Amino acid sequence: MRPVKRNLVRTSCLVTLYQLRAAAADLKTCLVPGCIFVYLYAAVSPVRDFIASSGEKAAPCLFVFLFSDVNLAGPLLAGMLLFAMDAPFYGRDRLFSFLRAGRGAWVAGQALFVPVLAFLYTSFLLLAGTLLLFPGIEFSNRWGKVWTTLAMSDAWAEFGLTIRVTTNILFNYTPAEALAAAFLLVFLVCTFYGFLSWMLNLIVGQAASLVVCLADIVIVARVWYFPEWTRNLVPSAWTDLAAITSGSLKMDLAGAAWRLGAGIVLTAAVSIAVTYRSDIGK
Repeated sequence: MRPVKRNLVRTSCLVTLYQLRAAAADLKTCLVPGCIFVYLYAAVSPVRDFIASSGEKAAPCLFVFLFSDVNLAGPLLAGMLLFAMDAPFYGRDRLFSFLRAGRGAWVAGQALFVPVLAFLYTSFLLLAGTLLLFPGIEFSNRWGKVWTTLAMSDAWAEFGLTIRVTTNILFNYTPAEALAAAFLLVFLVCTFYGFLSWMLNLIVGQAASLVVCLADIVIVARVWYFPEWTRNLVPSAWTDLAAITSGSLKMDLAGAAWRLGAGIVLTAAVSIAVTYRSDIGK
């Protein structure tokens, strides 16, 4: 079958759409978010208890603070890896799109699929963090008494919170700005691990790739006990907006975004080049 000659950008987008449809039919697409939501429900129950006891409403900013808990950040980022671990997605059921689109458009569609997948997964985490606060939530661009009290008192210890609500975020960002910054960081980190998984899958194999990526993600729970320079090698630690704002990571938001962007470009370029020159689809 000869590839259909179409505009490269349009055909690449069609390949990405086809991958999304295939992913939607995968049991993993329902199972992983479901498990993550149940895990989050249990993890943030102290926050809900505090909101209920205070009688106040909270701005929908739980997502901003989720990644301040290093034991919570690892599993959340690992969820993205479960979706990206099969990259490039050239299974038998998706070979049709390769034959129809042609090699160049197919590879470009695969490359576009990774950030789209990261965006959808990050959006899911944002939505889950918002839903878990209902009914004690109000849509406001002010931090309000709930987050201010948790940041400036020992209420977090009384209710057993592992999520850190820090004053440096409250003093340096509005809720909308903090949500946007946290979303950007998580999206970039998820995109980076998606391309890293793809690149390592082709170079060292899927099993070794999964081990390396998971190790780099879950080590976030211990990286704060290592020398400071090691934190520059663990992108999963860069999702903590509080650590960036306080200077614990020795980089600002722009620096973290720039490093993640450079890592994404590098891993994406290697992944695309190796995939394009491989025997996929032959």
